[in-house]
Amino acid sequence: MEIKLSPAILEALDASLYESETADALLNDIFFRFKEKELKSLESSGDIQNGYRQLAISNMDQEQKEAYASVQVGYGLDSFDEIDPKPLLDNPYYKALSSLKGTKKGKSEFLVKEIPAYSLFVYDEVKTDPANFLASCSPVGYFKKPFPYPCIDREGRTWMSIIPHEANTMAKAIEKAHGNVLTYGCGLGYFAYMASIKEEVSSVTILESDPNALALFRDVLLPLFPHKERIKLIQGNALKFSLEEGQKPYDYLFVDIYHDAEDGLPLYIELRKKEEVALKADYWIEEAILAYFRRHLISYVLEQADGYGDEAYKGYETFSERLLCSLHRHYKHAKIEAAEELHSLLSSDNLRELAQRIKLIG
Repeated sequence: MEIKLSPAILEALDASLYESETADALLNDIFFRFKEKELKSLESSGDIQNGYRQLAISNMDQEQKEAYASVQVGYGLDSFDEIDPKPLLDNPYYKALSSLKGTKKGKSEFLVKEIPAYSLFVYDEVKTDPANFLASCSPVGYFKKPFPYPCIDREGRTWMSIIPHEANTMAKAIEKAHGNVLTYGCGLGYFAYMASIKEEVSSVTILESDPNALALFRDVLLPLFPHKERIKLIQGNALKFSLEEGQKPYDYLFVDIYHDAEDGLPLYIELRKKEEVALKADYWIEEAILAYFRRHLISYVLEQADGYGDEAYKGYETFSERLLCSLHRHYKHAKIEAAEELHSLLSSDNLRELAQRIKLIG
């Protein structure tokens, strides 16, 4: 790729990448690891936001303090949102799952756990800043009181759960669901349940590769559904799924077969090429996946600006290295001369199209 951008633009692009990744690291390493004893001190705090800042700083080394100073404003680290628990507590499927406490199926057990009061967590899809090369940050919030949530433990570890992030990031997909719906991944059945109770939905077909998850869904979760007749279960691999001869495409497809953006991106790139099974397809946490994708593309642009040649893209061991090699093969002869072209390259629309066109090496 031939890069003819000003040093100022390249410096700003580099800063946006560094700051987004730094903010994520501080959240994961500091803010999400406060101990319950530390969090209790916030109950009597007259300034909750300052209380979080002081707790964070007290747990940081000097390097982290310097990094925090550079990203606390604009990346969601200077103010956290108090979350209202009522919408989720009143949700019909949340209530139904809570009633399963103590139920066991093979190696799986239904439990009700708690998010401690004032514990910080990501509660919705990532946000991007159009003015800063779409730098991303995560919406973070807290409950003032312990929040109970239903989950499934498998062999002593949480396997699936319904927490605010799950409900909030599926809300738009549930709203869009109509006609004959196909969903990849059954999980705890939240999407399938909420879609199946809509008048606009005729059926919900669930494709799941894990026979144990499918059996758990069929035997324990499906009985909770008021419209069981609308649910169809299929065991299969999403990457290999295709319509039967003469079968019409589904009206809507919702994909949820990954845990986070990091393990979702490889699947996203492959499944974007196989959307002919439905008239419309959406992906869980797509903005987070695109933000992760964008960071790789920014890294590639910066490498090209530094003069990286073909030799730098011949070996790979990790997925990130595979993706950078694939980006080089795809964009090797492209040219970026203006800021407008760079913004277009990094846009979500281009990344969606790129996922359909790019072929992953390896």
